[in-house]
Amino acid sequence: NNLPMNICNTTQMPNPNAASHPPNQNEPILKSPTSSFLSPPFLQHLASPTIQKVVIVGCGGGFDFVHSMLFYPESRQMGKEIIIVSNSFGDVEHFESEPLSSQYDATPSMDVRLVTAKTGHLQRSVYAPELHVLAFLDEQFPEEAPHSMYACYARDNVVPAFSRFLESLGADALVAVDGGSDSLMVGDEEDLGDPIEDAVTVCSINECSANLKILFLVGLGCDRFNGVSDASSLRAIAELTRDDGFFGC
Repeated sequence: NNLPMNICNTTQMPNPNAASHPPNQNEPILKSPTSSFLSPPFLQHLASPTIQKVVIVGCGGGFDFVHSMLFYPESRQMGKEIIIVSNSFGDVEHFESEPLSSQYDATPSMDVRLVTAKTGHLQRSVYAPELHVLAFLDEQFPEEAPHSMYACYARDNVVPAFSRFLESLGADALVAVDGGSDSLMVGDEEDLGDPIEDAVTVCSINECSANLKILFLVGLGCDRFNGVSDASSLRAIAELTRDDGFFGC
């Protein structure tokens, strides 16, 4: 695993003045902190003027890309152009939009669709997390609506095709978002969780020429459900720290 990584576990401190300063109902739920003098290294890297276009990629799970909402406001406040690639488990052929795969010289099995919150879906009531996230963004940031994202099915991707697609987006920074920590597993652990899609994404990003590549982990410890031990995750973090690949909490 050659990508620098970041682990993020954040909680909002209670506001003692909340009673005297009720929240403005018109303000977006997703807001950036007003002070950034304690910004972690990964945000400092993203803040660089050389980073203008940021592509956020779900590492390879049902809702991995949803976790990108944690730093979407900060990236937006920094004036970055943000592109989201869901890389989820939804059947993208059910979206009523034209496949874009041929534009990226991808393999026939890789199906990519550009969708908005109003894109039709033949099984919307079953599973279409992309549409819910896009509807949320349209509601929170109406001045930039309609928002869009690229939808693709994680289990269809192979490294050569996925890396060509990501490269075609012209990103200055590529950020893979993983809910959990099985993306850190290297193969000699007692249990690996569900790492196949994560490994394809990490390797695909590693093949790209973006100036900055980050693996962003949310919810360290939740992959105990998949058999990934905390010892394995912490060992991986220690090894990345030793190799100057840890970008902060």
